[in-house]
Amino acid sequence: MTRAAGWVGAVVLAAVVMSCERPRPPEDKLAIANDLRAPGAGQANGRLIFEETCGACHDRSGHGLPGRAPTLHGSPLVSAPPDVIVRILLDGVHDDAPDAPRYVLPMPSWRIIGDRDLAAVATYVRTSFGNSAPPVTQADVARVRHETDGRKRPWSRAELDGMRGESTP
Repeated sequence: MTRAAGWVGAVVLAAVVMSCERPRPPEDKLAIANDLRAPGAGQANGRLIFEETCGACHDRSGHGLPGRAPTLHGSPLVSAPPDVIVRILLDGVHDDAPDAPRYVLPMPSWRIIGDRDLAAVATYVRTSFGNSAPPVTQADVARVRHETDGRKRPWSRAELDGMRGESTP
C-alpha cells in the first residue's frame, strides 16, 4: 500500500468516526441540566440520555443513520407493548430476518443503565419522533429486567415480532 492510500484510509476512518459524534454546545447542555429540575424532568432526562447515548447512532433527530442504524420514526418496535422496547434496551437487538435491511452498527445492551433512566429514555423515544405510545414505567423496566436476568445474547427481530403478535416475513 502506498503512503497516499494509507492517508486516504485514515481520513475516511476519521470522517466516519466523527460523523457519529456531534458535540453539543455547552449552553445547550446547561439548558437541559436546568430542565431536569423542573416538573416533567423524567422526559427531559430521557431526552438527555437519548441525545448523549443513543443519538450517536440513531441521530439526535431519531432518523437513524443510513446503513448504520435504523430510524425510530414510526418504528413498530417503539410503539409495541412496553416490554419490547425494554428488552431491546436491556439486551440489544440483532435483525435476523432474511429481507431485513442490514445495519453496520448493532444495537448494544444497555443493561448497565438503571431502571429509572431506562424508563425515561424508553418513554422519550415512545413519545417523540412522531411516536405516541404510552410511557414506560420504572416498574416495567424492573419487571422485565428480572424476567430476562441472565440473558447473554441480543433479541432477534423474530423474537420481538412474536411479542408484538406478528410474524417476521
